[in-house]
Amino acid sequence: MSLLVRGVRHAAVPAVIESADSRADLLAEFVRRYGPKVARRLQAGLPSDRDPTPDELRSAAATKMLIRFDPAGSEPIA
Repeated sequence: MSLLVRGVRHAAVPAVIESADSRADLLAEFVRRYGPKVARRLQAGLPSDRDPTPDELRSAAATKMLIRFDPAGSEPIA
């Protein structure tokens, strides 16, 4: 499949994150990278004024299905 990122198409391989623990880890990484205010936009019930607790991450992971897109190649698709 391909993803359009900033006007450029890239080949990508989707992977459904099936494990709730893995989804919680992915949400925690998202919060670490982008902060709680941005993570709040995921509408997963995470707080926007502080980092979520492990219990909040597990609760959010239980209600959401996440799909990770891994690059299939290094070159943009023409």
